[in-house]
Amino acid sequence: MTILDPQLMAERAPALIEENLRLRDLVRRMAEQLAHLGNSELLVEARKVLAEQA
Repeated sequence: MTILDPQLMAERAPALIEENLRLRDLVRRMAEQLAHLGNSELLVEARKVLAEQA
């Protein structure tokens, strides 16, 4: 069982948010570059992730 430490979570939150934004941008750029592939499985998944983040 994992005990969540609120102070540790608060300390790590800014870095986790920044990482999330960086990864979201990466997925968006990948989706743009792969748009020529139509609805490939990878592109569909990338679009799904981006829609969930919006």
